[in-house]
Amino acid sequence: MSRNRIAAPSARGISSDGMFINREEQEGNYRTSSVLGTEVRVWGGQGRGLTRDVISALRTLIRRVQPAEHLALMADYHPAEFGVVGSVLASEEYVVPDIIGNDCGCGLSAIALGIRSDALDRLRLERIFKEMKRTVPLGSAQNSEVRPHLQDLSLWQRLRGNAFVSSHALGKLRHQLGSLGGGNHFIEVAKDENETVWILVHSGSRYLGGLLREDYQGKTLSLGSEEQKRFMEVQATVLDYARTSRGEMVQRTLEAMQRVLDDEVSSQAEPIDLPHNFIELRSHAGATRAIHRKGACAAEEGQAGVIPGSMGTASYIVEGRGSAASFHSSSHGSGRLLSRGEAFRTLSTKDLFRDMQHVLWSGSEKLKDEAPKAYKDIDAVISAQRDLVRVRHRLKPLLSIKGEV
Repeated sequence: MSRNRIAAPSARGISSDGMFINREEQEGNYRTSSVLGTEVRVWGGQGRGLTRDVISALRTLIRRVQPAEHLALMADYHPAEFGVVGSVLASEEYVVPDIIGNDCGCGLSAIALGIRSDALDRLRLERIFKEMKRTVPLGSAQNSEVRPHLQDLSLWQRLRGNAFVSSHALGKLRHQLGSLGGGNHFIEVAKDENETVWILVHSGSRYLGGLLREDYQGKTLSLGSEEQKRFMEVQATVLDYARTSRGEMVQRTLEAMQRVLDDEVSSQAEPIDLPHNFIELRSHAGATRAIHRKGACAAEEGQAGVIPGSMGTASYIVEGRGSAASFHSSSHGSGRLLSRGEAFRTLSTKDLFRDMQHVLWSGSEKLKDEAPKAYKDIDAVISAQRDLVRVRHRLKPLLSIKGEV
């Protein structure tokens, strides 16, 4: 097996871990670093090297999955509680569920509608906003009743077959399906360069993702073992739950728009739906590898994807280029520039409202941690991964709902 390890030169006796070795690869748009002797390929890397927080998190990952294939950091990478968001790690030997954190299946859905943006004036957008907030539970809220078409899903039987999903938990999950959650999850109505209206939904597996992480916490599963195969089966169910929940929110948003417009609102094509917290088994360079994506999307050649910006900034519909250097991956968004605490401490309410003046939103100061200035520049992030994706559409937000309550 090729370990793809490199030895970086040290300077003044200080460890070279995290220092960039080169400006750019000839056939890619990444810079190379080394952490614990493992090659780290970084898209969008600034300055001389990686920050201490990122290096520390990467060292923990590498020690868990020794020997590791090279790591890839997408252009939106940043340290987080459970590692590095925007990281892709491949292993020929192990599956490590901890790496993807507690929201397995978190992802994006996007769908183009058969209406133009001129059908949505400010008054109609305000009415749609109210209808959506009435229909989709936000934050910690959940549905008071389970809609009839969701009651007999095969998904419930599959969840019932897992020991870590109690009857109480199953009941909670049934009522959470189609709810948004909090943090950076959102529902957005946007328009593209052709004035076509789109719906975007960013959400995860809610309570289920945390249950999965607790059940596999601290475990390292040998590739090909029965325990690893069982995990992949369970993960498939979790991914299905998250995808179904996003689909339900897309449907409810369509219903809200139809009630306001008094007309049928149809889609132009099948929705795009991609998770960005999951583990995939795939053949890479002639061997089966476990590709751990934490805050990163699959970007196979020709595969459609969604890369959102922050609340108030552009999002992109893209097509993958199938880059082997990034394990066929791309960023999952723009990536945090400030932690939530830093955003509340340093960003002004005035700046928040000025940056959001072109978007219909809740107008709540509670969302300062989701302000556009708390995130990296999405246009720069897209440019930094031009070897990973092709841009198909640039979307401008018209309406944004966050789960701040």
